[in-house]
Amino acid sequence: MSMVTATALGLGAAQSAATVSPSRQPVNCPSSRAVNEFATADNVSAAFTNSGDTTTYTFDSLRDENPVGGVPGLIGYCVYPGSTQPTDVTAQAVGANGAAWSGTTDTDRFAFSRPDGNPSNIPLDGTSTTMGTAVFPGTAPTNQTILLHINDAAVCEALYGHGGKPGDHGDEPGKPEKPGDHNKPGDHHKPGDHEKKSTCYVKPTPPSTACDFGGRAPGTVYSSIPTNFPACQAPPSLGFEATGTSEFGDGVGLSTTGVLRTLKVDFQSYGCSVSGHWNTGDCVTTPGATFTHPITANIYAVNGSGTPGALLATVTQTPTIPYRPSADPRCTGADAGKWLNPATNQCVNSISAPLTFTFPTGTNLPSQVIWTVAFNTTHYGATPIGEQAACFSTAPGCPYDSLNVGTLTYPGSPYVGTDLDPNGAYLDSVIPSSYCDGGAGGTGTLRLDTAPTDCWAGFRPLGEIRIA
Repeated sequence: MSMVTATALGLGAAQSAATVSPSRQPVNCPSSRAVNEFATADNVSAAFTNSGDTTTYTFDSLRDENPVGGVPGLIGYCVYPGSTQPTDVTAQAVGANGAAWSGTTDTDRFAFSRPDGNPSNIPLDGTSTTMGTAVFPGTAPTNQTILLHINDAAVCEALYGHGGKPGDHGDEPGKPEKPGDHNKPGDHHKPGDHEKKSTCYVKPTPPSTACDFGGRAPGTVYSSIPTNFPACQAPPSLGFEATGTSEFGDGVGLSTTGVLRTLKVDFQSYGCSVSGHWNTGDCVTTPGATFTHPITANIYAVNGSGTPGALLATVTQTPTIPYRPSADPRCTGADAGKWLNPATNQCVNSISAPLTFTFPTGTNLPSQVIWTVAFNTTHYGATPIGEQAACFSTAPGCPYDSLNVGTLTYPGSPYVGTDLDPNGAYLDSVIPSSYCDGGAGGTGTLRLDTAPTDCWAGFRPLGEIRIA
């Protein structure tokens, strides 16, 4: 995750009404010269993550302000990507009333914006929201500035006083918005500009570098993945090919029951796209290179015997996964051959690839479940791929043989729900030494792998379950 500067801002008429849907407000983002003129608020944050040519943008409401009708809420989210502009912007966020946000571009900036006034604000309710994505020509820029516009009268008054300060736009009660209500192109939103009182521009608190909280997204019923992941310490991981594993996961207790929606799992990709290997100091990868591989996500019932109960839900997807970047000459000594992660300024061997699996609707979850992921490698899995695959004879080998699942107990995790056995995990491996008991409890079948001490304690499988 790249840390960003973020400023709350308003939406204006940078484009004519004809260039956007009639139900959506045209968008204007303040001049970048005005960014540093605003005060810092402690209730909002923003960040972005890059994967190849694509950037994903997030908004974080840092506390629940009990919003009603979208107020307090986020009105607009502007991005200044520097000299490189995106070729495509796709909004994913929806407002408090379920209305879809839109992505709009300008000459040197772009925005994610609400469609229908305050009811379509993103409420400041203490949760995180994925705003959308942008695709850039080549590799996505690592230095981008995010600006926000909030409707939060209490925060605006506390920062700027009763009279209204930088760029106050507000929404007068009972007065509908229309395109002419906003600033015109070229407005710079200087300190001293004010129109109404309920909204203001602010610099939000920078994204936390702590990795001790998570599970804020709506519908989350279990999570061991930090909100700031992957800007956190790179986790250890279980390699399927290296340990003869076919399937791996964890038994968890859910904070509440409901209809299953998604399972997110952290994968660690160690493969190089051109030549070399992660552990030989000579990894070479084309910037932004990716591969695809089918992976199956499963949700089982818990039967208490150490083996899974009934299979409740399953889905197989073929996600796009990044190769790890090339060895970086700035990584020297014990770190030689690693790549420098700009999000953490640390030299690491792998790149995080959190993958989300969306299940068919209709599965009602009990209070306890077992989640797992399964995939084939060259020599292992339900149906081993074999050495006849074209990638096996290449210099770097097959990327799926260097694909692992992250395992680390971050401070305070699990953040939502419980781990049924903090010292255990569910594993299906044909290699006895992969188990804590040396295979005494059986191999080649999915079962609880646990021991009184020194088993999976400190190495919790990284997963998150959400309900509809």
